Amino acid sequence: MVLKEEEINAILQNKRFSQREIITKLFPRFSLVNIYGKAGTGKTTYAMQLLRYLLIKLERNENYCIWVQAAENFSKKRLMKMYKNRDAELNYIKNHILVIPEKACQDYYQLSEILIKISNKKIDLPPKVKVLIIDNISHHLRFEISKYSDINLTTSILDDFFDSVLLPLLFFCGRNNILLILIHEVSYNPKKEKTVMFNHLLFENLQSLNIELKKDVFLNQRQLNFHYYNTTHSFNIHLTERGIKFQA
Repeated sequence: MVLKEEEINAILQNKRFSQREIITKLFPRFSLVNIYGKAGTGKTTYAMQLLRYLLIKLERNENYCIWVQAAENFSKKRLMKMYKNRDAELNYIKNHILVIPEKACQDYYQLSEILIKISNKKIDLPPKVKVLIIDNISHHLRFEISKYSDINLTTSILDDFFDSVLLPLLFFCGRNNILLILIHEVSYNPKKEKTVMFNHLLFENLQSLNIELKKDVFLNQRQLNFHYYNTTHSFNIHLTERGIKFQA
């Protein structure tokens, strides 16, 4: 059952919330989730942590996750540390996740080709894909447009990426009831005077749940923010080898 926004807010404002409540009540409202933050804030760790809930806790119907190594290699070592002493869960996730390609994409064009093949069903996928995670979708796009000083050319590349790569992927995931999770790099926006996901105008135009991970080096504090519609909910967190832990 999809809850109304005021019911979602009531759950998130409850200080005795659980991560399961957040995922079960909030995630079903969206087909696209953006996770973004500076390096070392726990973006990939949180995505790995979500697998436990999305593949095991919510449903256990032999659903699969596709993990695209867009710019970052999938760390089996990190996964094993996170699920240490949880052998059954670790084995289930390892057997229900397909990591592609064999090594992280080398450039923007290889990444685009793989995502287009997924949308066009040119890659053999498991029968019941529930989650598609792309880590890190911003890196090669950012590097590609940095090679050109002509604003018209960079705009053309961004438009082509949206029209030819991202939009078909969104339609594919929507038709097949697949949750699309994009992991992003960030950049500083002087107009907003804050750090935003790279090329935020492209992604913020889409109806999505945006999860921001922040770290205050001076105060030694970490924060996880859920942004959706015009609402933001913030939680203090700890980043450990076992994943992100929410402070009471």
